[in-house]
Amino acid sequence: MAFGEAWAKLGDRLVGAGEKLVTWLTRDRRKLLPQREVVIGTYEQDGIAADLRAKIVLAEAVPPDPDIFFDRIRLGRPFCSGCSRPLDTIVRFMAGQVGYECRGCGVESSKDYRDLKNDALGTVRRDYLASWSRYQDEIRHLTGGKARRWKVPD
Repeated sequence: MAFGEAWAKLGDRLVGAGEKLVTWLTRDRRKLLPQREVVIGTYEQDGIAADLRAKIVLAEAVPPDPDIFFDRIRLGRPFCSGCSRPLDTIVRFMAGQVGYECRGCGVESSKDYRDLKNDALGTVRRDYLASWSRYQDEIRHLTGGKARRWKVPD
């Protein structure tokens, strides 16, 4: 009996080691990127500026449909193009947000966030391929040209 039990224990150990080896070989070895978005440009108009940020998608080599790309784009927080300070929101009673102002240099704008985003997407739409190229360049710079070794954080 002792001989059979020894073989059984050895078999259990080998199975356990085999499972660990398979787990180790099939694990995801990709590194996490430090961010989920890249800055593809800065939209600027009438003293207001905002970064154009696009969600990173590593699995693309050709430009997608423009509407798919536009869904990835969001506008960063607006800032003053003169002094680079964040802008304060102008809020009026019963009207909600009616614009932005810079307390540092006095720049005011009557555009709200939606107007800024629509204008910014209009500039991206006009020059879609250049925006896509900047997007790809930023991703290439972030991944060192080896996108397969990286994954986007959740």
